[in-house]
Amino acid sequence: MSKVLLSMFAGVVLGGIFTAVFVFPDIRTERKLIEQWRRIAPGMNSAEVETLLGEPKYRFETGKTWPHYGGPRFPEEFQSNHGLSVYYVGGVGPQLLLVIDDAEGRVAFVTSAST
Repeated sequence: MSKVLLSMFAGVVLGGIFTAVFVFPDIRTERKLIEQWRRIAPGMNSAEVETLLGEPKYRFETGKTWPHYGGPRFPEEFQSNHGLSVYYVGGVGPQLLLVIDDAEGRVAFVTSAST
């Protein structure tokens, strides 16, 4: 019986170590990205956004067709005059942070989508 308890204890300890080493750093990174994303304001240029968030995972220039998670929300004529930058936040319930630029390359607004 003590071998079973010792094995269970070892499993819990190893699980805790795994979580501390691999999961918590990702959660902190994701939280920081979301906190920085909240600082984005209309009128910022792409350099200012990238200073806060880094390089986007995907970028769709003005006039390009947007992917399924951005496209259906906006009419085609809107997409032809706006660009889209996509940032990925992993973890439980992953999210896509979407930054929409106007024709001059300045932030028009931000939104998010679930993956």
